[in-house]
Formats: sequence, C-alpha cells, structure tokens
Amino acid sequence: MRLLSQRSADFAVVIVLALFVGWYSWDAYHASSAVENLILIVPIASIALALCILEFVRQAMTKTVEQDQDTASKGDD
Repeated sequence: MRLLSQRSADFAVVIVLALFVGWYSWDAYHASSAVENLILIVPIASIALALCILEFVRQAMTKTVEQDQDTASKGDD
C-alpha cells in the first residue's frame, strides 16, 4: 500500500508541475503576446510540458516491482 501512495504522490507532483507551467505560459501570453516576451518562455514551457507528459505516461505504463512479485508468488502456489 505504501508504494501505491508513493506513485500517487509522484502523479500529483507531475500534474501540479504541468498545471503550473501551463498557467505561467498562459499568464505570460496575456501579459504581453509580443514575440520578445515569449521567445524564451514558450520553448522552455513546451519542453517542460513534454517532459511532464512523458513522465506521466512512463509512470502509468510501468508495473511496480511488488505487483510483479505478487503475481509471481501467486503462480508458485
């Protein structure tokens, strides 16, 4: 159960980071949509959001070691 709560915390951190980056980008765009203002913010925000999405997918696809061990021990019985 402890591992499940750790995974939930990891998901929460990734989601909060993605929301913050999205909000910061939106706020910067609405403050000034001039290219000079967004030339640094948009590429960095895009990279950060892409990394958040990749990490979210990786965490969702990865089976935990305990789940593998549980299924292996059930098969031995």
